[in-house]
Amino acid sequence: GYSAVMSAVMPAITLHPIADADAAELLRFETENRAFFERSMAGFGSSYYDLKTLEATIAERAEEWEAGESYFHLIRDAAGELVG
Repeated sequence: GYSAVMSAVMPAITLHPIADADAAELLRFETENRAFFERSMAGFGSSYYDLKTLEATIAERAEEWEAGESYFHLIRDAAGELVG
């Protein structure tokens, strides 16, 4: 059926709420994919690619989560690798 076909075609992914502990891994992911992000969406600016700035951004997202304003997640593949 459809489910079996999609499982064969699409690897399993999971959503994880963004957390402080993700900062270094997210910075690496964002830096490695910076050219793609800047081509496909508005750039974040050079200051975004700094660990302290990213930690502050994650803290802001946590406050928004608590307030029910936004729900940022990281996407991980079946092996737990950050893919989005």
